[in-house]
Amino acid sequence: MLRSLCSLVIAAAMFALVLADDAAAQELWQTVTGPDGSFTVEMPPGKVSYFRDELKTTKGTPYTSHQYLVDLGQGQVTYIAQTATFPDDSGISQPKSFMEGFLSAQAKKLNGGKWNSVKWGTLQGAVTVEAFGVEGETEKRCFEAVKGKNAYDLFYWGPRGTATSAEANRFFSSLKIAAGTPQRVLPSTGAEPLQRDRP
Repeated sequence: MLRSLCSLVIAAAMFALVLADDAAAQELWQTVTGPDGSFTVEMPPGKVSYFRDELKTTKGTPYTSHQYLVDLGQGQVTYIAQTATFPDDSGISQPKSFMEGFLSAQAKKLNGGKWNSVKWGTLQGAVTVEAFGVEGETEKRCFEAVKGKNAYDLFYWGPRGTATSAEANRFFSSLKIAAGTPQRVLPSTGAEPLQRDRP
């Protein structure tokens, strides 16, 4: 009887430790907020690097890109969130063709030169597209939402078979547009951001 009671106590203690570990892992996820509260997204544990890039359209109109990146380094696992407000001459007033141009440019880097799947939709009044593809041994998942003149992009890069993992799904499903006041301010790292192939 005593042995059974001890076993029960040990099992309960181990279960509590598992729950505590799960809770701690959940707490390590961090909410990142875009400029002027334009969006929020949950990113996994790790250092968030911020990049601000001053760009121009092909017609020479300037715009600013904001990028937030977490590189876990585990088989090249990378999470990226970025946004920009685009000038009229970028073509953003026609969101679907604007997004198709972006997907087409990105597809040049993929195996076979194309995405494995592309799905269109909507989110909070924005036109959205989600695409999956493979570059070498890296699986890529890309999500873009366009609302007005603003584009919001999420990227995941990782080993094959991981683009729909629980962690990746949490990242993509957490995007909220126009969330409110920024929760954190990150200094630019000064390194090179991911370049968008935009007009």
